[in-house]
Amino acid sequence: MLPEQHDILFSFIAILFAVFGVFVFGNVIQNCREREGMNTKFWGGIFGAFAIGCFLMTVHMFDLVQADQLKFFFSTYILVVFVLLFFWGVFFKSNKIEGQSPPIIRGFFFWTTVSLLLAGYTNWLPQQRSDPPPKEAAVVGGLTTGGVY
Repeated sequence: MLPEQHDILFSFIAILFAVFGVFVFGNVIQNCREREGMNTKFWGGIFGAFAIGCFLMTVHMFDLVQADQLKFFFSTYILVVFVLLFFWGVFFKSNKIEGQSPPIIRGFFFWTTVSLLLAGYTNWLPQQRSDPPPKEAAVVGGLTTGGVY
């Protein structure tokens, strides 16, 4: 892959993170509505900002080329997702909520992220060159190949 190309795998991970940010926002709002005495505006504002931020960072990643996508993803986007997960845990612990989210959602998010990162890594491995043979004939073991006979 050329450095000036877009890496579709990091774009997919960015879309996945944006969808996850919206899921977390919906999960927090649902938990706030189910329980009395929770500050829905406060928690909804925090997780709404995370959802909007993830969406805007995803849109920004589509404008970047591969090298810039890598820098932005590993320096900024991953950090924002970790902070989102931290605040999600703080939300559950501070409100003493036992049943958090379905494990299938968390498992899907984790394994999709891991599989896309591994697919991106294998895409960076050295590729076999498929250049055409040179115009001048090559001599191999006394035989001439590649020329006109």
